[in-house]
Amino acid sequence: MKKTLLTTVLKSSLTTLLLILVPAAAMADIRAESFLQFGSSKMSFEDSDIDLEGYQVKGNIALSDNSYISYRRSSTDTRGVDLEIKEYGVGYQSALTATAVVYIQLDKSYYDLDSDYRVFDYNDAGYRASIGVRKVLTDALEVSAGYQYLDIGEQISDIFVLGASYSLSDKLSLYADYEREKNYDQFSLGVRLHF
Repeated sequence: MKKTLLTTVLKSSLTTLLLILVPAAAMADIRAESFLQFGSSKMSFEDSDIDLEGYQVKGNIALSDNSYISYRRSSTDTRGVDLEIKEYGVGYQSALTATAVVYIQLDKSYYDLDSDYRVFDYNDAGYRASIGVRKVLTDALEVSAGYQYLDIGEQISDIFVLGASYSLSDKLSLYADYEREKNYDQFSLGVRLHF
């Protein structure tokens, strides 16, 4: 009951925000982008000496100046513990100012955790709802901050996200992302190809 009520409130809030922000779309100087990024990823858990290291791939395809579809795959492992995450989603962004946008995104999420010990094995699906702000600070530097609500099986998580990207050219940039959940931190660093 509690989980259903929270899900209903979250969906209603995101829908209301979307309806409010649609008229502001003309102000935006930041358009939804098509890109593919690849980098390393490390997850550190609070009450454990386990650090999962691996890679992360993410891609966006712009459908319009304000909407996009997204794909993310993360694969990390260490000492017989493997975690694979796949997400497919859709997002929408709208202007706050000429250099900042607010975005919302909804993803279908798949988590697969395998261990040699069989104690940690877990395989389930759910969704991730995100809201955040992206801001251009200079011609080359963009920063972002956001909140994500993750509901996988019986597990509900609140995740806070910070990110930055630095453009080397029109087609290439470097990125760094940080995620904080009560049980873990995740840091990703890599390159982004724009097309």
